[in-house]
Amino acid sequence: KHAAYTALQLINDILDLSHLEAGKLSITPKEFPLTDLLSSVKTMLAPKAEAKGLEFIVKNRIGDHIISGDELRIQQILINLAENAVKFTESGHVHVTVDEDTVTGEMKITVEDTGQGMPANTLAKIFERFEQVDPSSTRRHGGVGLGLSICHNLIDLMGGTITVHSEPDEGTKF
Repeated sequence: KHAAYTALQLINDILDLSHLEAGKLSITPKEFPLTDLLSSVKTMLAPKAEAKGLEFIVKNRIGDHIISGDELRIQQILINLAENAVKFTESGHVHVTVDEDTVTGEMKITVEDTGQGMPANTLAKIFERFEQVDPSSTRRHGGVGLGLSICHNLIDLMGGTITVHSEPDEGTKF
C-alpha cells in the first residue's frame, strides 16, 4: 500500500510538472470554507505525525472564513509542506498556522517543524526541480525533489509567495 501511494504521488508530481512546463496547468478559484480545508489536512497528516510521536497542530487564527482560491491546489501545497515537515522531523512538533500577514493584511499560512533543518547555503536551490538537501535521504525518506518546486510554481500561479527559514538541527519554517 505504501509503495503504491509513493508511486502514485511521484506520477502525480511528474504530471503536474509537465503541465506547469507546458503552461497548461490552470488554477480554478472558487469560494470554500477555510476550516474544511484545514480539517482535511489534519485528518490526512495527524496519523503520520502521531505514529512518529510528533505533536501535529493546525492553528486557525483568522477564524471560520469563506476564502476564494483553488482549494485543491492549496490543499496540495499544504499537504506537501506538512508531509515534508513530518518526514524530516524525528521529535518535537509540526505546526500549520493560518494567520493574517501584519504587513499586507493577506492570509499567511506557515508550516513549521522542529526537524533536522537545512544549512543556509542550500536554501536558495530547494525550490529547483530534483534538488534535495541530502540526496542520500531519498533512500530513507523517499521523494525525488519535485514537491517544493511544484509548490513554488503553484503559489506563483496563484499570485502568492513562499519563503523558507531554516537552521540545522533547529527546524524549518515555510
